[in-house]
Amino acid sequence: KSIAFAAGQSWNGGNDFRLLRVDLASGAESVISAQAFFNIKDLKWLPAGDGLLLTARENLDGRLRIWQVSTATGEAQVLTKDAANYVSISLDKTADKMIATQASNSFRLYLASIDDLTNPKILTAATGTFAFAPDGKIVYSGDDGDIWTINRDGGEQRQLTNNSFTDFSPRVSPDGRYIFFASNRTGSNQVWRMNADGSNQIQLTRTEGGYPRFAAMDGKWIYFESGLHQTLWRVATGGGEETQVSEGIGSAFSPDGHFISWFFRAKESDNRVKIAVMSVESRKVVKTFGLAADDRSSP
Repeated sequence: KSIAFAAGQSWNGGNDFRLLRVDLASGAESVISAQAFFNIKDLKWLPAGDGLLLTARENLDGRLRIWQVSTATGEAQVLTKDAANYVSISLDKTADKMIATQASNSFRLYLASIDDLTNPKILTAATGTFAFAPDGKIVYSGDDGDIWTINRDGGEQRQLTNNSFTDFSPRVSPDGRYIFFASNRTGSNQVWRMNADGSNQIQLTRTEGGYPRFAAMDGKWIYFESGLHQTLWRVATGGGEETQVSEGIGSAFSPDGHFISWFFRAKESDNRVKIAVMSVESRKVVKTFGLAADDRSSP
């Protein structure tokens, strides 16, 4: 008679997902529980229809746990409190038995020479975002939710941030003075700045927010991708007003920082995905490229 579903977004790092229900006869939607989640991965009805089991992460920094939610009262109760992440669940008809899938982090940071890509060296455990600093060090997001630095030989590993939130997506200024990064310390992913040694951590964005993508060569601007809209924005490296730069998705900068490229769909013509190239200085599109196939991957 009704369908339960999860609705919301986790692009900005906040807690927006909730459980809802739609009545099949009337089409009316209603909220099952006021409990908010960072994301919800899987949900199953209990046989009597009086509750749901689900796997969900309460916040960006939390574990994927198994929860039980009452459809009568909306009360949400967490059932697992161990260190494991539970991605999916399956119940038998009487709900006497349950199978759950666990996921564990196996991401590692590798370094390989362009001349010998078949023999990469494992440096450390990491979560996927990293950047090279001008002095040769590598700045990366650790699997503990903090930002670290490490030498290319694996030595002098040093922790730069230390808190209960998640700091990630580091970018280093061209002069090596600053590290820009994303953090959810304020409840959503915002752009922060710190000195190269981890000191003087300052929040730069407060409204749109998102993930640092490129530090301007002149040291005046940090360009970032909006977590909510996936568009490109910028803010002064000292903080201030956040302004949108482009409508595109998957922005990439030229090595000299003079041009930005992104994907877009030309609705007025053939509706195919294309690449636009814009001058940073003039804010004008100077070239567009068609793709051989209607395919898109991050440039």
